[in-house]
Amino acid sequence: MARYAPSRSVFRRLASVTLGVGDTAKSVDVPDLAPGSYTISEDTAVGWTTDSNQQASIALPSCSGDVTFNNKRHALPLVVTKTANATFDRAYTWKVTKSVDHETVNTASGSEVVLNYGVHADQTGFSDSNWKVAGSITVSNPNDWEDFTGVAVADTNPACTVTGGDNVTIPASGSVTLDYTCSFDAAPGDGSNTATATWDATLLYSDDSTSLGSADYTFGAPSNLTDQTVTVTDSFNGGAATTLGALTATDAVPFASATYDYEHKVLAPVATCGTIHNRVSLGSDPLPSA
Repeated sequence: MARYAPSRSVFRRLASVTLGVGDTAKSVDVPDLAPGSYTISEDTAVGWTTDSNQQASIALPSCSGDVTFNNKRHALPLVVTKTANATFDRAYTWKVTKSVDHETVNTASGSEVVLNYGVHADQTGFSDSNWKVAGSITVSNPNDWEDFTGVAVADTNPACTVTGGDNVTIPASGSVTLDYTCSFDAAPGDGSNTATATWDATLLYSDDSTSLGSADYTFGAPSNLTDQTVTVTDSFNGGAATTLGALTATDAVPFASATYDYEHKVLAPVATCGTIHNRVSLGSDPLPSA
């Protein structure tokens, strides 16, 4: 829409003309317009650049004048949002010791022998690993008149990888969501993760060529646990395993521990020596016999 005003210290609006979709030129008649120089300004529609004011000279006998405004589509920048979820794994470590009151027994053939065993299970600590930050990156196009093509979607952290982030097309009034994952060899601590969307501003008539989006993340409780709870079993002389008890690890000292005392009765072999095996297991891991 163009406005006409005389080039004086005090301006007043005399007339206006509105160009619709597809229009490139239009005129308006202004009754009783005196010859002179007039300043013409424009109000552009959303999404267009605004040109500077133009001067039109009105002279007899034609009493008409014209101006030209040069406008370009003006793209609003892309909008980047993201999520960030922090995870890590924790594995608990254990040890077991076992004792028996008599490693060697000399007794009469066929006599009964009582063997007293003791098992002590200790949590020795835990170790953390596999630290990750993962989530999604959404890039939205607020412009309803043009797609953004050739967009590069990336993460500012070199430990992060965006899936499908090269040469992305963001449709007009639409959005694209991509997944990303960050992997760390050591605990990175809590923080913020930032994604970028970059495009050619000269091709898209945009003042900007990059948009950023960030999300905070916090490493809370571990996501995957290994050997947090273990079962202590005892297999006597090749027989079926007997459960002595179960232990659940803690995440701080004092760590979990337990002692199991029990006895087995055996008959001494006749006219020979014999060996009795008693094997204790912690979870699925067999430990030395006693």
